[in-house]
Amino acid sequence: MGSDTPAAAISKSPDGSEKLANDKNLQAATVEFLDSTSHVFYVPKKAEGFELFDKVASHINLNEKEYFALSYDDTNGQRHWLRDSKRIAKQLKGHPWQFNFEVKFYPPDPSSLTDDSARYQLYLQVRNDIFTGR
Repeated sequence: MGSDTPAAAISKSPDGSEKLANDKNLQAATVEFLDSTSHVFYVPKKAEGFELFDKVASHINLNEKEYFALSYDDTNGQRHWLRDSKRIAKQLKGHPWQFNFEVKFYPPDPSSLTDDSARYQLYLQVRNDIFTGR
């Protein structure tokens, strides 16, 4: 979205998706959401994990963030959680900036969630887990 980077750094392609123009300091990060949609976010190449996660949470209007995280797969297919306080580039070690938004911790009492977006994301995760037999 336009709020993810300065307006000068974005151009629209014919299909309506945003493209990085000429800002060499920004990195495109693709995040797949629990509803199977994806979005490209632009963050500084030296960004720490929390910077991307905050953009993702804002994009889906998520306030109760403590139960959710971003994950990525290494070259062996092993899933890792993106650490908030470590540079993304150091965690990925040259791999593509592709992430999954997921529930990291299930709340002890889901009915205590006050954030509609958090409840919806939790529902999507449970539904996906049931469908995949996880």
